[in-house]
Amino acid sequence: MKVFTWNTQGNFQQGTKWEDVLNLMVQCDVGLIQEGGGDASGGEVNLGHLFAVKGAAPGALNTRCCNWTISKQEGTAWYSRTLGGGVAARQAAGIILDGTLLVSWHSTAISEMDEDTSALFREIIDDVLKPGQAARALIGADFNTPLPNMIQVANSATSGRMRGAYDNCIFHSGDSTHQNGSTLDYFVMLQGSEPGNAPHMIEVYPIPESDHHPVVLSIE
Repeated sequence: MKVFTWNTQGNFQQGTKWEDVLNLMVQCDVGLIQEGGGDASGGEVNLGHLFAVKGAAPGALNTRCCNWTISKQEGTAWYSRTLGGGVAARQAAGIILDGTLLVSWHSTAISEMDEDTSALFREIIDDVLKPGQAARALIGADFNTPLPNMIQVANSATSGRMRGAYDNCIFHSGDSTHQNGSTLDYFVMLQGSEPGNAPHMIEVYPIPESDHHPVVLSIE
């Protein structure tokens, strides 16, 4: 499976952003997009040949705040009860494909306040990582959280909540994902049954006109 995450900071269905998304989807199976545009409502959206779900953003101050998950293959739509991003109240949007929940998420811009991400992880573990639903969840996000902090957030959220073995895998390239030199865009995998790092490759795709850069993950 090949997946990208990207904060497009505005409607990805317009201009060069749409061209960039389509080019990414040539090589990827799923796209996880933050600040992807649209009104504040959530639900499935017709994008022609792509299956798409959009999270609601009832507190958004503009029309770009919604999380999107797009896929070449139709799956089961999933939306979080947890809302992220402080007053923007951004709902996570995801798709369950072949036993994997793929989620687009955008946390608050205040990196010291990770409660929304921790709550999302707990919701996924408690509600989704169950037999007959999903064996693992892959969250691609603008986490707005430095990597050392995310290790603590993931470990705290999962500790004692999984039955049997569990593992938190944080997939990042080690390269900057933002024009300011920071690494805010990466993936976290929550697994309910198979501990250990999944074989993977990850790469940042710089786009000069974008503050955030897409990050592409290839994983078994």
